[in-house]
Amino acid sequence: MILEMFHEDITDHTILIFTHANRLRGEFIEKFVSRQHRKVQDFVERFGRRFVAFDNTNPTNRDQVRRLLQKVDELLVVNENRHFTIEVQQLMQDTMRVIEEKKEADMAERNKKIKKVIRKMADVRWSAFTAAMNEEKQETEQKKKRIQGRIDQIQADIKKEKQNVQPIPARLRRFTASLRKEQENLRRLGERRMWEERERMERQKKERNDLNIWIQEEEERRLNKEGNNKPFSSFSCTKILLITFGIVLVFIASILST
Repeated sequence: MILEMFHEDITDHTILIFTHANRLRGEFIEKFVSRQHRKVQDFVERFGRRFVAFDNTNPTNRDQVRRLLQKVDELLVVNENRHFTIEVQQLMQDTMRVIEEKKEADMAERNKKIKKVIRKMADVRWSAFTAAMNEEKQETEQKKKRIQGRIDQIQADIKKEKQNVQPIPARLRRFTASLRKEQENLRRLGERRMWEERERMERQKKERNDLNIWIQEEEERRLNKEGNNKPFSSFSCTKILLITFGIVLVFIASILST
């Protein structure tokens, strides 16, 4: 990709910098590169095997800066202090802008897809919650219907008994006692329905709040994971910096992170 963006001469003015050298755990960068995929080795060869490794966790390490400056001096000597023209520098700046815009567009598209997936998951979770709430309401309504059905039946029995030529007082008393009991059950159920409705509203509010928090956390987790899993082949983690004295530094952050 880099060679496609610029002239072939860029290989004569470039130093590769492998970041996250702390992950080498004492291994020499030369040995690390030698056992990488052939594409990585070919890439390094194209740039004259001019590379250094930087430990991001140790910014006060002057040795790595010294090694880089030594590479710069060697490259300047080889090129007899020749560097890119202003036109090429402008080309690189324009290209960097295009790369950043493309990267931002790709990231925005990935973020959009991730958020869409998470929203669908949240919708499924919310649908399951509301379905459970509706089921609870239906159970309460069924209880009310059963109690009301018993009340209607008892009232019909009382009416029928009173229509007899000789009503049985004991039977009427039993019917009346049962009627009062069921009416009390209905009253208590009504009170319980009001309490359950308030309790459901509180649960619904809490579930919505918890779901919003989950969405934010899940989006952040997946976006961070997506940002840490960019492949080397796409050079999506490659940044190019043009130094004023004509040396191009290519920062490759993805190789040591794979």
